[in-house]
Amino acid sequence: MTESGKKAPDWERIEADYRAGVLSVREIAEPYSISHQAIAKRAKTKKASRLIWAN
Repeated sequence: MTESGKKAPDWERIEADYRAGVLSVREIAEPYSISHQAIAKRAKTKKASRLIWAN
């Protein structure tokens, strides 16, 4: 838990959802009660990329 008493987000799951590229960043953020900006910031610092599937 964090200092505020909230449970820390499951960043491994969030990263997996982000890399899959199926959901929007806002759709990923909502169930974890975090902002889409938090995901974008973490992705930028970790140099994460989203997978793009071509048909």
